[in-house]
Formats: sequence, C-alpha cells, structure tokens
Amino acid sequence: MRQIPAKPSLRGFSLIELLVVIAIIAILAALLFPALSLSKGRTRATTCLNNMKQIGAGCVMYSGDYSDIIVPMARRVTPPPANRLVPYQNFVWWPDTLRPYLKADARTYECPDVPPIQAGILLSNLFGIGMNFNELGVFPEVVDPATGPFVKYSMVKEPSQTIFFGDVAYVKNPGETNADLWVAFTERPYSWQGFGVWLFVTPPARNNQWMRNETRVINRHNGLANCNFVDAHTERMKTSKLGWQ
Repeated sequence: MRQIPAKPSLRGFSLIELLVVIAIIAILAALLFPALSLSKGRTRATTCLNNMKQIGAGCVMYSGDYSDIIVPMARRVTPPPANRLVPYQNFVWWPDTLRPYLKADARTYECPDVPPIQAGILLSNLFGIGMNFNELGVFPEVVDPATGPFVKYSMVKEPSQTIFFGDVAYVKNPGETNADLWVAFTERPYSWQGFGVWLFVTPPARNNQWMRNETRVINRHNGLANCNFVDAHTERMKTSKLGWQ
C-alpha cells in the first residue's frame, strides 16, 4: 500500500519576528530619508542656479540690443499690458522685459525652494530670484541721482564682484549685522501680496530703503545663497561674503 507523503507544514511569522522586521524597516527609512531629502534639496538649488544663469544670459542679450544698458528694474507703462508676471502698479518689471529673450515661462524666474503659501495666500508666481534694486535695477522715469536714468555694463567698476541677482526674501531681522543670520519672513503682509519677491536692496539705497524695504539676499540652500554677478558668472556663497556690513 503506497503511502501519501505528508505535506510540509507552513509556519507563519511569529509576532516577535514581525516586530523585528518592522523595526529594521524603520531604521533603514530613518537612515535613507535624510539622504533623499538632501538630494532633493541639492536638485532644487541647482535648478535655481540654472535659472539665474538663464536670466543673466537674457540680460546680456538685452544689453546687446540697447547699447550696453542693463535691463531696468521697471518702466512705467499706461495702461499696463495684460498677463504680466509682475502685475504691480503701472510698471513693466524686469521679468516681463526679459520674456522675449528667455522665451520661457514663469518658472525660469523662480527658486523652487520658495514656500508656495505665504501669509496664508497661495502665490501665483514664486519668484525668489531678485535683482539688485538700487545699484543696477533703476527706474528710468524716477531717476536716482547716483545712477542716472540707466545703468550700463561699462559703468560697473568690478563686474565680477557686483551681485546682479540672488536668492531673495523679506527678512524678520533686517537690523542684524551678520547677514548669515538673516531669517526669511514668509508671513509678512506686503503691498504686492499674492506673488513672490523679485528684487533686493543694498546699503547705499537712498531714502533709508535699506531698513524700510527689508528685502535681502539670504542663505536659502543648505546655508548658502545662489548668486549671479554682472560678469555673468554664478556661484553659491555665504551672503555675508557679499559685503553688506
């Protein structure tokens, strides 16, 4: 009489074994998530830096068409055109002036690390890449005696040392003398609420703008700021190295 072989017994995991497996998975996740987050942060920082390079290249093309003139901060236009990236007052601001040269959408002017919700409002455009307001970006219709109605590339004495664009935000502590300690103030209400910051001021600004308009270049990317200079080179650096003090 032939014997039927017995089926092998199927033993499930015990509770202790399941807990051990879960603990191992949790440990691996704790080790991997910070590295993954850091990698994503580096990707966003690189995107921001590449955007600045494109903006700087667009400025060079603009100056080639306008006799070495640096793109103005804004030109007064009445009535203002529709579909502006910066729909603020009756001005066409530098992002809109450069659009024909960059042939790109609003994301080219953005730092992806800018919080999309600020002061409880979803931003229509993040921006966060700002132009040097009072030294380079001027208002031809509101002439600054220090610069005249336009600034030309040839007027900049140290182009490799003069910041053109940078990571910008309003800061909570504009009176802080150590620029590396400036803290972004994303809950600050301001007159152009609804889209991000696209300019920054420097100490020589007239009418005490340095303290009245608290827009600054900040260390947004792992303790460093992305910066674009007048000679068109870009680099990451501590904002304190830019010489604000």
